[in-house]
Amino acid sequence: MKDKLPVKWTEQSVSLSGQTFSAKEYFPALIYPNPLNPKKYVVLNTGLTIEDRGYNGDYGTPLWGDYAIVKVRPGEAVPEMVTAGLFNESWQLSK
Repeated sequence: MKDKLPVKWTEQSVSLSGQTFSAKEYFPALIYPNPLNPKKYVVLNTGLTIEDRGYNGDYGTPLWGDYAIVKVRPGEAVPEMVTAGLFNESWQLSK
């Protein structure tokens, strides 16, 4: 399935829409139709470790849209959103 998603994530890098980032410092978050079952979605919600007891399950995500590349900020409670956006109506990245 990983070759059918718009994000490419390897041990070394994370790439999306022509931008590439170091996988040591950045991670992807996205929702995308499941290429193996179009009635379901794939959700990458990686690295969102929240210690807040009031966490309600949607922390950060509404601000990011359909996809985001996020930078880890050691010692900080919230990662830095580097790029984010919405897919078009055909689930493609806008040019």
